[in-house]
Amino acid sequence: MRFTLFKHVPWFPLAVLLLLAGLSFWLRQIVQPTKLKLDGSDRHDPDYVIEKFVATRMGANGVPTHLLTADKLVHYPDTDTSELFSSHLIQYQPGLPDEHIVSKVAIRDKTGNKLYFDKGVTMSRAGYAKKPALHIYTTNMTVWPEEKRMETDAVVVLTEGTTKITAQGLTYNQLTKQVVFKHKVRVVLLNRKS
Repeated sequence: MRFTLFKHVPWFPLAVLLLLAGLSFWLRQIVQPTKLKLDGSDRHDPDYVIEKFVATRMGANGVPTHLLTADKLVHYPDTDTSELFSSHLIQYQPGLPDEHIVSKVAIRDKTGNKLYFDKGVTMSRAGYAKKPALHIYTTNMTVWPEEKRMETDAVVVLTEGTTKITAQGLTYNQLTKQVVFKHKVRVVLLNRKS
């Protein structure tokens, strides 16, 4: 008759003991308090505030490409974003009228290349040559000043001279002057008075 060691080992109590050890380890990991960061990066508190903020971006030729102003800028270190209140962006293009974007609030992302305008956005450009003045009204707009383009998915109202266009979303390229409406476009052409 063969003698085997495994035949006489009580497996059930050993399995229960291993299960309890595993549950204890898991429960310890769940209940452990997370280590607190003392550098403030886990809080969404501002690290600096600037009143009457003005920033000018210069091109390679030393000529301004755009100007960003706000009554107040609040910077948050945890996300490295800035919130601008009563914001105003002026985009310059040689030989053409400036384009102005105004909103109650704007958020600058951590790269500084993207601005999200919110709470009543107005974009305007004066008329030039034979082109009438342009105005765009919407609730929010994302702008890439370096790329000279903007986009929104919100309802927009565009007026240019006697033309009024309402749509759901648009993209606009300042360099090519191309406007692309996304959905639900409605165009109203008003008669010009002689």
